[in-house]
Amino acid sequence: MTTRSRQRPPGCGVSSSGIYSYTDVGEAKGLVSHARERRAYLFSPTKSADEVSAWYAGGRFRELIDRFGDLAVAVFVEQVGEVPIRYQLLRQLVEGNDERGGP
Repeated sequence: MTTRSRQRPPGCGVSSSGIYSYTDVGEAKGLVSHARERRAYLFSPTKSADEVSAWYAGGRFRELIDRFGDLAVAVFVEQVGEVPIRYQLLRQLVEGNDERGGP
């Protein structure tokens, strides 16, 4: 005999408490905000997709530098130098311009 737990609708693999946990973490990291509207919470992103990507990539890069130090930087510089477009993009970033040439 098996015990039936509360069933979710088909295609719904995450519980509401799981969703709240994820959004709480996102809010703590400054990625989402929420507002209460009647009996519901409305969650909104606080950053654009590009800003989130930059935040994530920056964190991973900091972890690599913390773990491998100069070796991580040397490998990065070597790989950037191998592909001219990467070098050009990096130069634009260092000079404070985006890929369109603007600040």
